Amino acid sequence: WAAGVFASHFVSQILGLSYDGRGRMLRFKPFSPTSDFAWERARLGSGVFSVSVARGDGDIECSVTNHNDHAVTVAAELILPAGATLTQLTVDGDVRDDVGVGTFFEAATATCDIELAPGASTTARVTYDT
Repeated sequence: WAAGVFASHFVSQILGLSYDGRGRMLRFKPFSPTSDFAWERARLGSGVFSVSVARGDGDIECSVTNHNDHAVTVAAELILPAGATLTQLTVDGDVRDDVGVGTFFEAATATCDIELAPGASTTARVTYDT
């Protein structure tokens, strides 16, 4: 049972993934400060998604593909490096004006909701100054 506890904690707290099948909402708040990751066709409860996170110099990018037969809302929250200031959030290249700003320990976060059709993919990109 201990392995199951670790796996559940890793998916929800480190990869930052949780899915509410009834509400059709995928929450994606990746906390993996040292590495990028990609997970193809991840089964989360009743949902199946491909997700990835990549960090560059001054930006963070997360991508989601909806492999379900229904639309979902992706609630993305990207954690900036400590001391960084958000400059812009884009979704599929379009600047978003409805960006929420929060905190995670000493770091700022940028949040937005994205409606994702069945079979569709989306990419959110945050740029920041350090």
